[in-house]
This record gives sequence, C-alpha cells and structure tokens, in this order.
Amino acid sequence: MTDTTIVDNTAGMQGGGLYFSYCDATITGGVVEQNTAAEGGGMFLQSPVKVNVNMSDWGFGQNQENVPNDVQHYANEYGFFGDNVSFFCEYIVWNAGMCALSSAPPRRVRGGVGLTRRRRPRGRAAVAPWHHTRSPRWTADASRRADHRASPSSPRRTYGGRKAVSW
Repeated sequence: MTDTTIVDNTAGMQGGGLYFSYCDATITGGVVEQNTAAEGGGMFLQSPVKVNVNMSDWGFGQNQENVPNDVQHYANEYGFFGDNVSFFCEYIVWNAGMCALSSAPPRRVRGGVGLTRRRRPRGRAAVAPWHHTRSPRWTADASRRADHRASPSSPRRTYGGRKAVSW
C-alpha cells in the first residue's frame, strides 16, 4: 500500500483500520489514524505475518490516536507510533514475534565499510578530509605495519641521518 488514507473506521472485534493475516505487507506513506476496535484500533496482526511500515502517519496527539492502540497481535499491544514513523512487525507463530521501530538504513561506502576519503566540495576547501568508520581492512593494515616496526629482523630505518628504530 502506498500513500493510502485509512481514517475514522470502526470494527467490532479486531483491526479497526487494517487486519493482516498469513501475509507479508508493506505500507509506505499514507495515514492510519482515528480508527477504533476492541483490539488493534489501527492494525491487528494474525500470525504468521510480516509488515513493514515506512514513513507513515499513525496519529500524533489524543485527537488523532487509534483506539485502544496502533497495533496489536493477540496479547502484544503497541501504541503511540506518531507522525512519519517507520517500524516493522514480524510474528512467525501466535506467541513469538514483535514490533519495533526501524532505524535509518545503513550508509553504504564504495568498497565496503572502511576508512573513506571525503570528496572535496567544488569551489571550497575540504575540511577534515578523513573520517573514520570501522574497517577490518584498516585494522589489518595497521597491525601489519605495527608488526613490521616491532620486528627485530626488520631493517633499521633512518630519517634525516637519525635512526628511527634501534635494537
């Protein structure tokens, strides 16, 4: 479902706005608010079910809330998701599962996560040209360099006529 408005609906038992059962669903954008049911005013889930909600409005403030809650799966109730919220729900059997807020997608770096060089903005000087993210490659290189420097069999290096490492 994309940019769908589900507002001011009522159900006698479950799922005032939405009811999902035995499916995978994705909700992107749209509004789900002011819906009422005995269980799951905004959405009721019957397992097995998997629902992803992306940047949707589930009501903010008492006048917009789903009653009695935004999402329910039998005994588990979730409420107060609010405006522009992203969350997911996954229940594989009736008593095993959860709903949780989604975080922002991980930032991708060309060549994997690692020490990356920021590109210089056009027309301006770059500030702080290196920033660090975790990188197994960088740690491997650093330990290799450290091992090389600490090794008694490594050749002595001189800088400007002075010995850098002496054994």
